[in-house]
Amino acid sequence: MLAKAIRLFHTLWPLKLIQHWGLFYYRVVRRVVPFKPTKTWATKVEVVEAQFHVYQPVGWKGGMEFEFLNSLATVDAATWQAPEQTLLWHYNLHYFDHLNAKDNHHAATDEAKLIMAWWQLHQPLQGVPWDPYPTSLPVVNLCKWGWQHNRAFALIAEKEWLAILHRHYQEVKRKLEYHIQANHLFANLKALWFLQAALPEYRAKEGAWLQKQVRRELAVQFDADGGHFELSPMYHRIMLWDVLDMYAVGNQVPSFAAANAAMEALLPKALRWCHALSHPDTQVAFFNDAAMGIAPELEPLIGYANALGVSEAPVANGVYSGYAVVTLGDAHLFCDVAEAGPAIQPGHVHADSLSFELSLGTQRVFVNSGTSEYGASAERLRQRSTAAHNTVTLEGRNSSDVWSGFRVGKQAAIVKCDVEFTQDTAMVVGAHNGYQPAVHQREWVFGVNSLRVNDTLAANGQKVSRFYLHPSIQVEQQGVNSYVLRWPEGEMLFVAEHGHVKVMESTWHPEFGTVQKNVCLVVAWQG
Repeated sequence: MLAKAIRLFHTLWPLKLIQHWGLFYYRVVRRVVPFKPTKTWATKVEVVEAQFHVYQPVGWKGGMEFEFLNSLATVDAATWQAPEQTLLWHYNLHYFDHLNAKDNHHAATDEAKLIMAWWQLHQPLQGVPWDPYPTSLPVVNLCKWGWQHNRAFALIAEKEWLAILHRHYQEVKRKLEYHIQANHLFANLKALWFLQAALPEYRAKEGAWLQKQVRRELAVQFDADGGHFELSPMYHRIMLWDVLDMYAVGNQVPSFAAANAAMEALLPKALRWCHALSHPDTQVAFFNDAAMGIAPELEPLIGYANALGVSEAPVANGVYSGYAVVTLGDAHLFCDVAEAGPAIQPGHVHADSLSFELSLGTQRVFVNSGTSEYGASAERLRQRSTAAHNTVTLEGRNSSDVWSGFRVGKQAAIVKCDVEFTQDTAMVVGAHNGYQPAVHQREWVFGVNSLRVNDTLAANGQKVSRFYLHPSIQVEQQGVNSYVLRWPEGEMLFVAEHGHVKVMESTWHPEFGTVQKNVCLVVAWQG
């Protein structure tokens, strides 16, 4: 009981006062106090002439068949539910990303029918479709679709279209996710940004308020390096695309100029950060919640930015929001000497302090285990654990106290971060206090043809260093604690100078809903 109380204290203590109020509002006030809609009523829709880029796959397969998160299902037209699917899958169902997907083959008339079928069922309801996040994302897609296909209201009548947009504005505005903050709150503001661009009455009344909110969140959520503060390369890409979308709209709406100027200053740095935290295969490095197939690819992001006149700042060896990124020849090293994540919203944090990933050419060699699911499952907790990453555990403990699906109690703090670069070498030294009173220190000594990893942890008990390999890597023992790692284009020698090495079967999770078998070199050591 005491341990649970301490964990809860460390979980709730860092939250902002507005988050505590938000929790109270959503769990108590909203249940008993009737909602009073704004007195503003939209009477016309304006068209924004922005050129939007797309990256989402076509999740709508036709009829009532949909595929999300690598899972195909037929949805009941009477309920818009697929009972065998997860809450996250149903969230994706209501996003309507297929309206603006790449290689979209659906006719606009069929899309209009699907929108209206959804609207006629869900207009009088609440529930999942009207949760704030799955309300925010689809309205952006609806605005884009309407500006392209429904300008003259030939597909959906003006009265109905106004009602759809108006209802979304009301729902988003009254459910702003101040209690969650981070990417959720930004998604809410992006939705209002698009809706105000479309609905001039709302823009006239609440435009100044929205400008202030957007500028504040840009300052809070992106650091001086341009990195998103949740420290997930995957979510950084999602946020970067959001800012590009908003910037495209803002360029067409004069009253959005102030916030657009803040975006213009941010975008080159955010694009550089995105590029820096990408492997040579152009996919994201796996730190915190990260997977392929969710966020935009690197090339479309760069293309979108360039089309908007945004040039990428040069990428160089350095530290990006605490991630040390080093390229020597065709070797690419990513070291996590960053803080675990923002104390006010650690929902996407993994206990991965001082983990690392390595690519040689386009071949990933050492990989963190990735993310294949959300929710409060045992597998979700395992994937967030220290033991699922290329770092060190002490007596099986987590460096940061990850629990449930999106909770963190006491977080490890980085107490040392020293980086030294020369033309053909790099040394990165980091330390965290997640195993208090002991401190785990790790040193990476990186050369053109070598990588040495030195761990120090002055504490009693079993220490285990794990080195997860990409599924395409074959392992052959050469001697005691010595192994040859082979892949089609190359090989490398792995040697543990101390401890005892075991080759263990494991799993890698490059996408949601995906499990691939791989191997982990487990080094148990003392001292």
